[in-house]
Amino acid sequence: MNRVSEYISSHRKSFEDELAELLHIPGVSADSRQRGEVRRAAEWMLGQFQRVGLATELIETVGHPLVYAESPPVAGAPIAL
Repeated sequence: MNRVSEYISSHRKSFEDELAELLHIPGVSADSRQRGEVRRAAEWMLGQFQRVGLATELIETVGHPLVYAESPPVAGAPIAL
């Protein structure tokens, strides 16, 4: 087993718990009654990206907010958005 597979395997429970936490936010953007929950989901994602060290921004729009995250530059590698 390679190091990536080992990491994924050893952190599986926390990955599943975090996904379940996000999925418990009823942020259905097509339902105008869920506007606050859509924002909460965006803020949750923003926090997750910040936690792993990405540069982040919550971008306000006339509709729902957008979450932007960018990895730090790595010499010789593309930037992931």
